[in-house]
Amino acid sequence: MHRKQKIVARQIRDAISDIITREVKDPRVGIASVSHVELSADLRHAKVMISVIGETEEEMDESFQALENAEPFIRRMLGERVRLRHVPELDLQRDRGAEHAEKITRILREINEEDGEEPTHGDGSP
Repeated sequence: MHRKQKIVARQIRDAISDIITREVKDPRVGIASVSHVELSADLRHAKVMISVIGETEEEMDESFQALENAEPFIRRMLGERVRLRHVPELDLQRDRGAEHAEKITRILREINEEDGEEPTHGDGSP
């Protein structure tokens, strides 16, 4: 990405994060964060990677579905916050990196508990 694309992508990421946190009122959304935004060269299309956190896969699916349903609202609010000639079309995609990390942590915790060991951090400290 060119310098301008990176700057605009960062502005879009910050604005959408704030919109999701403060403006989207759907209780199904739960905990969601924008992890990354990729912009097309003409700044008309933005791929927005979103991490959702939940207790179950169903909760996370429902949370992401609620965000997809709120996409027109998010785009409209984005247009009010970020001054661009054209508000980009948003392509919301689920970023599963945080989900995979949480699952691995949970599995390791369960293994440690089964072995009767105290859970440890990456540096070996309890």
